[in-house]
Amino acid sequence: MTGLESSSSHHHMNVERTFIGAVIMTSGEKQLSRSAIRSLSAIHQYRYQRRSGRVWLVGDKRISTSTVASLEREAFVREIASNGAPRLVLTDEGKRFIAHGGGMQGRSPT
Repeated sequence: MTGLESSSSHHHMNVERTFIGAVIMTSGEKQLSRSAIRSLSAIHQYRYQRRSGRVWLVGDKRISTSTVASLEREAFVREIASNGAPRLVLTDEGKRFIAHGGGMQGRSPT
């Protein structure tokens, strides 16, 4: 029985950590749309980025400049110049958002 109690106790700890992470992300009252969350994930995941007119090509994703502008206003993303070419990078807040599950806790994958 002791092994079972230890196992369930450990599982409970993980749930608490997830819940605390969710509280941290919602305490700032920053709600992101699914497309904004997917955009943050793509910027985090893909190194290939290029601005093409009114969209950013990030890996195999197309992100509108208005979505990027919204993420910049919320301080999740910054546009920098790398070797003279524009590039999107996550801010510390954007990295924290991704690290805490990208706000997708409790949502079913689609």
